[in-house]
Amino acid sequence: MLIIGDSHLKGSATKTNQFLNTKFSVRSFIKPGATINKLVSSQEKELKDLGKKDVIVLSGGANDMDNINEDKGSEVLTKMTKFMQTYNNTNIAIISIPHRFDLDNESRTNLAIQKINSKLKKMTKLFRHVSMIEMESNRKDYTKHGLHLNKAGKEGLARSIANLINQIVLRENKEKQVITLNWKEEVNMDISVQMSPEQLKHRHLEVTDIISNRTSTRPKKTTYYKEK
Repeated sequence: MLIIGDSHLKGSATKTNQFLNTKFSVRSFIKPGATINKLVSSQEKELKDLGKKDVIVLSGGANDMDNINEDKGSEVLTKMTKFMQTYNNTNIAIISIPHRFDLDNESRTNLAIQKINSKLKKMTKLFRHVSMIEMESNRKDYTKHGLHLNKAGKEGLARSIANLINQIVLRENKEKQVITLNWKEEVNMDISVQMSPEQLKHRHLEVTDIISNRTSTRPKKTTYYKEK
């Protein structure tokens, strides 16, 4: 597991490892003050080597929230969406942007954070390999100044990450137990989920709708196509 994040994830690798019941190797790349653009473009060589048994935990966007505007909000969503699409061969956990307890609850920044997190949650549901972890939202889990998690908050977040990892492991183990068909002859074909051009077009439109906040006339329910 590779954790990528800003100062909010400092010390998370050690704490997460303490809660894991698996043999995961936990590493982290923490860059305090980094924007989402710097985080998603880091560790590219290492990320490309990861596979279906690995997990990327990404936490970013908090440092993009100062002097927030619609363009910045869309940029955070676009960068994270591209990250999900680029590393589609491994498991990804996106951590929501933390609430700013050093600001008023109805401040422009906090309202923008709520909006982005809501769109992120919708976005992660479009990708089977992506999950979302909600950042701790209780004031008692933050330091006195209200910007960063305190010890209890960091332990709570680490426990949430570890729980998700264990769920992914459990899911992978169940999928391995699925009985596969024995083909009478070798056939060079891709038996992964296939979508028609029209279905792929619909998936692209759903992603665009979320980022641009565009209202779609299509049914909101997402249909997943699986091999029988």
